[in-house]
Amino acid sequence: MYTASAVAEKARVNPAEVRYFARKYNIPKITVENKQVFIFDKKDYRLFLLYKNIGKKKQENKKQLHFSFYDNQKSVIQKQNIISKKDVQREKALIKKLCALLQKAGINGVDKIILQTALKIDKKQLENILNKNTSLPIAEDETIDNNLYWVGV
Repeated sequence: MYTASAVAEKARVNPAEVRYFARKYNIPKITVENKQVFIFDKKDYRLFLLYKNIGKKKQENKKQLHFSFYDNQKSVIQKQNIISKKDVQREKALIKKLCALLQKAGINGVDKIILQTALKIDKKQLENILNKNTSLPIAEDETIDNNLYWVGV
């Protein structure tokens, strides 16, 4: 059995942290000389050490080589795959506008440059939208002209 001050002394931490932990995890109190004192048993003490990560730390294998380059690569890949909700909503709105413009144009089609200015995007963004949405009934014929056509019903 340990008091909160004894746990703080053994773990070399501030007693306030031990009292916070005791309140958070409902450690029982007893009255000693008209004072309420938290009483830790061995299980509670070990739980506190795990809480503060003071217990046994994982030892690194000195024979294992570590290259920080691979860690950096993983973080770069993860950052590139994150797409915000605003970008997704903006892309959906652009697709709707594109479809509406092409449907209004009918069989005459619309020049890509005119679409780019109407949607306020550049050539690369327009190509990305068309590549991502291959299921849409949009056709293009670069050998004849630079137009996009709506071929759906």
